[in-house]
Amino acid sequence: MLEAGHVSIVGVPGRAVRLGETGDEGQSDAGRGQAWHEPGLESTQYFGPPGGTTASGVHAMIVEVDPDTFMLEIKKYVVVHDCGTVINPLILAGQIHGGVAQGIGNAFFEKLIFDDTARF
Repeated sequence: MLEAGHVSIVGVPGRAVRLGETGDEGQSDAGRGQAWHEPGLESTQYFGPPGGTTASGVHAMIVEVDPDTFMLEIKKYVVVHDCGTVINPLILAGQIHGGVAQGIGNAFFEKLIFDDTARF
């Protein structure tokens, strides 16, 4: 059983270090005569769920269209999304705002132009 405050590699039982030691390892050795050593710790992991994932949300808006100019005015925009357990509400709000801005940009203002051979 891994003690609290320790980190280990999955599948390697009996080998662990204190969490504080990992911070020591990430410090630069440049001042100790080892200038070749880059500071920092890094790990990359990828996960692909076997059944895939789907979003659980909806965006809806009420728009007003000027019949002469075809200009659109968004009167109301509503987002409902079930994202599961929220860890950081501020980050979630930022992601929603960014998604709304990109969606509106794609729907109303951005244009993909193709040539005669169907290339961008």
